[in-house]
Amino acid sequence: MPLPVEPEERVSRFLRKQDFSVEKKAVRPGGVAPMRGNISGEERWETSVFQSSGLDEEQIRELALKYVVPYRKQLRARADWLVAQVMSVGLGVVEDPPPPLHAVIIGWSSQIEQWMQTQVDLCAEAELTLYNEPIE
Repeated sequence: MPLPVEPEERVSRFLRKQDFSVEKKAVRPGGVAPMRGNISGEERWETSVFQSSGLDEEQIRELALKYVVPYRKQLRARADWLVAQVMSVGLGVVEDPPPPLHAVIIGWSSQIEQWMQTQVDLCAEAELTLYNEPIE
């Protein structure tokens, strides 16, 4: 059974150019869209994040280079939340290694039509960090 990530912990999602708006300094709903996943044999919708509490910017960048860039090229920004913020929109976060520090946002409705408001709410809670140079 996956372990929940504590509410005071920070989680981060790495974003491509189309996942956020520079003008609005906001994450776009597509940047947090869930994908079908499988934890402990249970299929569910989930959004990949990394536990980033206690890590400095260089350590977070290293996580992106090692574990995210091979799948999502040209990372231009990062969205951060406290797990309590994720929980405030009706979702949860559980550990999902490997890789180290990987976690997933869970609790998405099985009805795709219901995702949009949850995505908008989650984006509103995000703290956006823009990168001067893309992580590639």
